[in-house]
Amino acid sequence: MKKIVIGIALAILAYLAIHIILFNIGGSSIPEFKYYSFTGKATGKEILAENKKTIFLYALPDCDICTAEIDKLNNLRKNTDFNLVIVLPLNSNFNYAQSHFSTKSLRKNDAILIDMQNTFLKDFGLGIVAIYPTLVLYDENRHFVAKYGHTPDKI
Repeated sequence: MKKIVIGIALAILAYLAIHIILFNIGGSSIPEFKYYSFTGKATGKEILAENKKTIFLYALPDCDICTAEIDKLNNLRKNTDFNLVIVLPLNSNFNYAQSHFSTKSLRKNDAILIDMQNTFLKDFGLGIVAIYPTLVLYDENRHFVAKYGHTPDKI
C-alpha cells in the first residue's frame, strides 16, 4: 500500500513539474491558437496588432468578477494601449454569452472569442485547473510577461 501511495505522489509531482516547465518554456511567446468569434469564424494570432502589448482575458460570461475586469482593463488604457482578447470557454452558458455578454465597453478591435475545444489552458501552458478570471500579458514583441488573477495597476 505504501508503494502505491509513493507511486501516486511521484506521478503527481512529475505531472506538476511538466506543467511548470511547459508554462516557463512554452509560454515564452504567444502560442498559435484557434478560437471562434460569435459568428463562427475561426481566428488566430492574425487578429493581433503588431508592436502592441497583448492581454488575454480568460473569463466566464456570467461571472461578475470577470466582467468587472473588463472595466479595469479599460482604465489601464488611459495610460497604455494594448490588444485585448477575451476568451470564453465553451460551456452550458454559450447562448448566454452570445446574447448577454457585455461588449459596450470594448473597442472595435477588441476580440471576444469562444474556445470551442476548451484548449486555452493547454495552449497557453497554464496547467489543468481553470481559474476565472485569468489574465495573461505579453509585451510588444509577443513575449510572455506575467499571469494575473486580476487586472494589475499598470502593465
